[in-house]
Amino acid sequence: MAYQNILVCLDSENEPTFHAYNEAISFAKNESATLYLCSIINTKAYGAMSRYDKNLVPQVKQMATDYLSHLHQKATTAGVNAKLIVDTGLPVQKIVKSVVPRYNIDLIIHGATGGNKIEKALEGSISKG
Repeated sequence: MAYQNILVCLDSENEPTFHAYNEAISFAKNESATLYLCSIINTKAYGAMSRYDKNLVPQVKQMATDYLSHLHQKATTAGVNAKLIVDTGLPVQKIVKSVVPRYNIDLIIHGATGGNKIEKALEGSISKG
């Protein structure tokens, strides 16, 4: 089976994220697939703080866009057709219920999370979702 649309979930500049990104580049290139670089801003995590600073979530979204734009440039330089997805919401729900069907995603690649058991229970896991 050939993959046509690959989603790589990126949330920070940590080693698992870079490893997932590099694997996704390699996989997309070998499959001649479109690579979607995705970051979903968990607005729940900024709930209390965003009440005091209405620009907080937009600023975080802009930082994610800037970060993904840099990775997008590296992907296109490597010869991969790459596209960006930056959105807000609960990451697992947004990816599973919105991103995957909207972009016809065949394969999801993501790095390990650094969250603890409580964070995983509250936010969920992309793999589990």
